[in-house]
Amino acid sequence: MKNFKLVMWLLIVISTTIFSISVYSIYTLVKEKQQTTEVLKYASDVTIDEEKEFAKDLNYLNAVNEYRAKKYSSAILELNEEIKKYPQHAQAYYLLGKIYEEAIFNDGVYYSRMADNYEKYIQIKPRGKRINDAKLKAAQYYIYIGLSRKTPLYLDKAENYLKALDQSDSAVRMSLGAIYLDKQSYEQAIAEFEKSTNFSISEIKLKYNSLGLAYLKRGDYAKAENAFEIAIIINPQSKYAHNNLGVAYVKQGKLMAAQHQFLEALKLDPAYRKAQINKIWTDNEIRRKKVVR
Repeated sequence: MKNFKLVMWLLIVISTTIFSISVYSIYTLVKEKQQTTEVLKYASDVTIDEEKEFAKDLNYLNAVNEYRAKKYSSAILELNEEIKKYPQHAQAYYLLGKIYEEAIFNDGVYYSRMADNYEKYIQIKPRGKRINDAKLKAAQYYIYIGLSRKTPLYLDKAENYLKALDQSDSAVRMSLGAIYLDKQSYEQAIAEFEKSTNFSISEIKLKYNSLGLAYLKRGDYAKAENAFEIAIIINPQSKYAHNNLGVAYVKQGKLMAAQHQFLEALKLDPAYRKAQINKIWTDNEIRRKKVVR
């Protein structure tokens, strides 16, 4: 049995301009290390019910079958009926959370419902076998809401959940790093990003882009440059990394190198507004310096 489980993670896609820094959020997958054989058993089959008194209830069993068949709408109906009968059935809420995490409906996704159902599981089963998973997913959603709506209350709640989890877990570290970055606690953000490991090649670019931004905000431009260069080596198609490297070059007075990076970002996405702004400013500054000479 594998020692890793794919989980939803909040990817911080960092995009900078010479004048300001913005943080955009999307969802991606990373790996969460599981600690024990018992936890692995529950991780490998999210339908296993740790509450045996409910495990054989017809609505729940029907929901499990529909979930396994990826008939998510039917599974939701069965689980809602189950919760009407047994409002304290924690596993029913957990499976609902899992469905809203995985499913893409005709009108989109419902991550807020994912978080709501994981919250119910946390409230009912604070020492449940799936508590770490539920807290991590809820925390990542709260980070998304906190950053996008600029609501510190959500970030504080996410931080409290994350601090109760395994601090060596890379998903936890990256999530905490995003919070510390927003709070301008750059030393803490850098520490969390640097210690994050066990990512796949496709995911590790997140670490170096995030780390680069933390160094950039701290004013350590040479280290920011190095981090963004690594991000580009890992993923040359990242418009964000090219743009961010350009900003690091500008901060060090390397205008020609910066101009090239903004151009590379625009080759990847000609409509990328931040790179457009950065390139225009850099072009003008290069022309101005030539005139002065």
